[in-house]
Amino acid sequence: EALPLPSDLDPIVVHDLFIRLFSERTDSHQVTAGTMLWVQTDFVVIDHAWLWRADHDSFAHFKRMENPVQHALQVDGDHVT
Repeated sequence: EALPLPSDLDPIVVHDLFIRLFSERTDSHQVTAGTMLWVQTDFVVIDHAWLWRADHDSFAHFKRMENPVQHALQVDGDHVT
């Protein structure tokens, strides 16, 4: 049985979302992401989302231009808030 499609009366709700792109300065490779969160449907409510590209490691070393992310949020749907 197919799931019902979301609608204005019954949207998809995404809440308390935590996405962090991070690597230690001592790591041998750099962490990258094209898109952290990609919404590809209609009628979505996003509540309390934290999309973070870390600018330092756990030792507070600042990492200029490291951990690159092209898009934190990409929306390809209608009625997304």
